Amino acid sequence: MQKYVAGESVLQIGREEGRNRETVARIVHSDEMQQFVRARREQLYGLGDCAIAALQHALNEEKDGRLAFQLLLHIGVIPSDREREALLREPAPENNQREQVKQIMSDLMEGAIARCAAYGMRLPEIEGDLKKVGGKIDYETGKVKPLDEETKPEDREVR
Repeated sequence: MQKYVAGESVLQIGREEGRNRETVARIVHSDEMQQFVRARREQLYGLGDCAIAALQHALNEEKDGRLAFQLLLHIGVIPSDREREALLREPAPENNQREQVKQIMSDLMEGAIARCAAYGMRLPEIEGDLKKVGGKIDYETGKVKPLDEETKPEDREVR
């Protein structure tokens, strides 16, 4: 049981002890083993207060920078390697800012279209600009949509 808790494999223990792998597996999965593990965990948890006190002493009195770094890393203040890689893959702030500006402009446009539709008004200049780039205003939904592909180019007018 101690060898298994120490990290040895069932196969390795079987070889060292001259026992069948199934026998070792039965022992390490037994109720007795579960009680053994539970007792060790209780001992470990009992050390929690001591560990906290030692950590506080190392940080407050010894000013242990490495320990402070490890603590901050493990509680998530310092990003993990995977998180740092993800941050580096994010688009540059100015590209992200451009996308945000585009989204804000789009939201404003949809709001203006919805208001015009509510008052029975049209936006002829915007309709003309949209037609040039292959879009149209759907006044029922208040959204800008692409022109229908089955519509002939000469028939592509916003009504």
